[in-house]
Amino acid sequence: TPIGSSLSSFQGNFDGNAKVVRNLSISSTSNDCGLFGCIEGATIQNLGIENCNISGASHVGAIVGYATEQQYHPSPSIHSCYATGYVKGTGYGAGGLVGSLSGTLINCFATLDVEGENNVGGLVGSATGCYINNCYATGTVKGTEKVGGLVGYYGDSGAGDVSNSIAANDSI
Repeated sequence: TPIGSSLSSFQGNFDGNAKVVRNLSISSTSNDCGLFGCIEGATIQNLGIENCNISGASHVGAIVGYATEQQYHPSPSIHSCYATGYVKGTGYGAGGLVGSLSGTLINCFATLDVEGENNVGGLVGSATGCYINNCYATGTVKGTEKVGGLVGYYGDSGAGDVSNSIAANDSI
């Protein structure tokens, strides 16, 4: 079961202290799937996930399914994290590291295969008002609509930036 959900999101600070979670497997028909299902205003840092196999409906990613900011909560941030393996979403927002993101992603990478329907990305499936810096994605990305090597869909909320990042995917 992922940590946090849309009904009770994770809102703290998690420092993985450079630890690695291996062979994480989540098979669900629900939304918000990943090690962390849904975070609001949280910080996740210094964490690796290796050889994951994660599937769900919408908002599916290895580290975080859905990272959002809400009124009275700061923007979520994910720093120095990585994931390897496989991620699959059957709905909206499937990404190697984060399914759907409104926040900051710095010094992260995803070397895995991602499969989904709408808004599918090697690193982030759906991004709105995000700051993504020093990140990369490799692997195969498959989807039907709004598919990208780094980010599947980048929405315009008047703020955000993607810099010093690269998509080096095998195929998209």
